[in-house]
Amino acid sequence: MLLAVVAAIALPRSMGAQLRGDVNCDGSVAADDLAALAANVFDDGPADCADGDVNADERITSADLTALVNVIETPVSTGPVFTYVGLAAANGTPLGMLGYAGAVPVFFSNSGSGFQLVVEARTGSSGFAPGLATFRSAPRDPTRRPDIQMESNRALGDGSRAVCDGGVPAVNPPDFSTTQLVADALNDLGCHFAVATAPDWACTLDRFGNYDFIGSGTEVQFCLTVSASLAFPLDDTLLTVQLRDTAGNIGLRQQMLLQIGPGPMPPTFTPTLTPTPVPPPASRTPTPTRTPTHTPPPTPTRTPSAAPSGTPTPTPSRIPATPTPSLTQASSATPTPTRPSPTPTRSPTRTPSPRPSATPTRTTTPTCTSTPSPTVSPTAAPGPVVTFFGLTNQDDTLLSPTPSAGGPQVFSRAMGSGFSIVVEGAPGLSRARVGPCASGVYNAVSESCTPDLTSFPDVQIEASNPLGNGSPAVCDRAGLVANPGGVPGVSAVIFDPTTNPNIINIVNDFACRFLDGSGAPVGRPSTYACVKHEPSEDYGYADPRSTIEFCAPITSVEEFPPGTDTTLTVRLRDVNGNVGAPAQIIIHVGP
Repeated sequence: MLLAVVAAIALPRSMGAQLRGDVNCDGSVAADDLAALAANVFDDGPADCADGDVNADERITSADLTALVNVIETPVSTGPVFTYVGLAAANGTPLGMLGYAGAVPVFFSNSGSGFQLVVEARTGSSGFAPGLATFRSAPRDPTRRPDIQMESNRALGDGSRAVCDGGVPAVNPPDFSTTQLVADALNDLGCHFAVATAPDWACTLDRFGNYDFIGSGTEVQFCLTVSASLAFPLDDTLLTVQLRDTAGNIGLRQQMLLQIGPGPMPPTFTPTLTPTPVPPPASRTPTPTRTPTHTPPPTPTRTPSAAPSGTPTPTPSRIPATPTPSLTQASSATPTPTRPSPTPTRSPTRTPSPRPSATPTRTTTPTCTSTPSPTVSPTAAPGPVVTFFGLTNQDDTLLSPTPSAGGPQVFSRAMGSGFSIVVEGAPGLSRARVGPCASGVYNAVSESCTPDLTSFPDVQIEASNPLGNGSPAVCDRAGLVANPGGVPGVSAVIFDPTTNPNIINIVNDFACRFLDGSGAPVGRPSTYACVKHEPSEDYGYADPRSTIEFCAPITSVEEFPPGTDTTLTVRLRDVNGNVGAPAQIIIHVGP
């Protein structure tokens, strides 16, 4: 069992100390330091100022002059700065270090899987935010790389070289050169990370049990849940990671050792390998492809207002106006979506909304070879049409359904969390705009959603099985309450409160987890869509006819039950109160 001890990685030992190579102690490293070092080598310089042992061999010799030249000529990194690199337990509790091997932090686990790798960072001196892409791959383009670039010196899982399928091959020694093998390895490991840009959607917990970042000043968090398919081998594995910002600047690299062995954490640590320092990267890595600029709006400060039964209700959110297109709908069924299919390659991060998925997707493939289309009950309902109903990976790329003969489309998942549910709609026969409220009632005067848990929201969704712990508390989602809970199941599809008096609470409990880019329970305009298209990597609606999109990241709080098929049923309501025909999909969790 992993030891759940809260600890943060110490700052690099050089921080706050004299710069390496600053021999004349003027606060910078430049050609003047060469003259000062030459004087020290020949015992003519001021010995009370700097340590001229630039190469750290405990001697001051001519070799230090060569080392100083390398320091001076090495470009200064301007990319993202690490605020935390380490481990967390499966439940999000940060894990303590075993010790250090030189300057490299060492962690221990008695199992090669069942924990999380956590990387956090903030903006570096470039002023550009850390990039959010966890997958950017092309078979014959070694420059196509994710923004989080991590390598392992030992194979993980079966070590498969298939990108984002199976295990991950070793890169030993650490190598970030521009080769296809390196690019594939970076994408192979990167695609399993989930991304969070707000503390409420972090994969880690603070000491009070609330979701939060670990490091001070963290702006983005990358999490990878280590499943059996990515299991670490026994003994020591060296991980090396670097991050790229949205302008292509690479930050300084960070390493960590992970020791896997039986029994409890040992009292002492003797590494079986000595980490070799990796040279700092160039200050900028050319990127021939455009970095997506899909950045969620800042998270507003929201004060939950009182709601019936003491449950928290989100504060009204102003809704961006959504134009009503001239869409002609057939009265008998919803037209099949015609969205373009992504290239068969894949990416958390989303990053999409602030917590594009707090629990990473581990075993899915990025391939999206078919277009999910909702199954709609034939009816002449005047309300909105569900134009798309499906899932996205943690990296916001679309998931392909399992081939099936008729009926609702089936999405197979190895885990019950680590993905997002996406519902899109467009005006139906009423021609009225689709209501934007995932919680509350739309107020046309203020163009906002007025809190109201006593009636249905505009997106109305049910699950045939309980999600998470099935808590009956309404809107007890992560980031809104101290102890978040799941959603009750509805064995038979029903939206009639006279038949099931609890159905309004159940629908509200599920719907309020559909969030916009700032964490509010409202729909999204196309500019803040949560679906990323390949190969352009642009964000937009899954179906070009859609006029609004609702996105719900599924975390461990809303986890789908394993070994079962859960049917999801959704319908939408327009701003005039007209309800459309329902659509269904099935989520299968298990082999």
